[in-house]
Amino acid sequence: MTRSFLTATSNLPQAHQTCKLRDGRSLGFAEFGDPYGKPVLYFHGTPGSRLEAGDCSEAGKKTGARIIGIDRPGIGLSTWKKDYELKEWPEDIADLCDHLNLQDVHVLGGSGGGIYAMACARYLGEKLRNQRRLKSSGILAGLFYDAGLSGVSWQRYIAYKYNIYAPRSLLKYTIDRDFVRPAQDADPAVFRRTMVKLLESLPEIEQRCLRQDAESFDRLIDVFRESMRQGSEGYMTDAYMQFAPLPFPLKSVHSRVKLYYGDRDGSTPLSMGQYAQERLPNASLKTFPGEGHFSLFFHHGTAIVADLIADD
Repeated sequence: MTRSFLTATSNLPQAHQTCKLRDGRSLGFAEFGDPYGKPVLYFHGTPGSRLEAGDCSEAGKKTGARIIGIDRPGIGLSTWKKDYELKEWPEDIADLCDHLNLQDVHVLGGSGGGIYAMACARYLGEKLRNQRRLKSSGILAGLFYDAGLSGVSWQRYIAYKYNIYAPRSLLKYTIDRDFVRPAQDADPAVFRRTMVKLLESLPEIEQRCLRQDAESFDRLIDVFRESMRQGSEGYMTDAYMQFAPLPFPLKSVHSRVKLYYGDRDGSTPLSMGQYAQERLPNASLKTFPGEGHFSLFFHHGTAIVADLIADD
């Protein structure tokens, strides 16, 4: 990805860092917000990349949070791994905590990052070394496929089913054609046109918040382009994991989980948050009236980050 394509926030040196994991893979990460604040490990959506954490930069500065966005395997700067499993994510995060010498940490998973935050809520406390602690786990409009698809828009319903049932070769062809080749084109205008079409397909509430803030839309282009840096394998691995059963029951997650959902979200409807809250032993659910998938954090990001780290 050519750095000159990027917005000022995404082009900062601290947005393009890596650490070496115990098995030799690289893990890409970016830092935003207050560099001396409380660490919040941010897990991006699907598709997404570490640059998505740039949306939290101002919220981090206002609340005293150091926002660290992390690429998943095969995305951005992180090495792809065949047959990667959700249970491995907390191990990677424990290695990152060692690398950055983080002590008490919070995690926040947005949309498709929700299951990764849940995996950390279940396992990260066991993986952290040197008296490090997981303070809280936040789920921001997280996708829980086990909850069913009631309340999902017809566009998202078709997309989810296509990701589940399309032959892998056909899914790869589609992602390569529609996203990878435009994202990797030397002319940035090519991928911008792709993203404008995507914007026009979103519900009005989402279009409105992205259109009124040109920088937010430009950052979204950065995020999606970076997600396709290595091709489609990272996205496909991530997408398949979204629709597989969780490798642990929610009732086995005893650490603190905070759920944040808008009641007009057609991608990850409120019913998914309610499903999770009913099954988690130690969870709270905050509902934001009138908010959709993107607009939720756009309008309430500072309050959400402040609430996440409030237990310190």
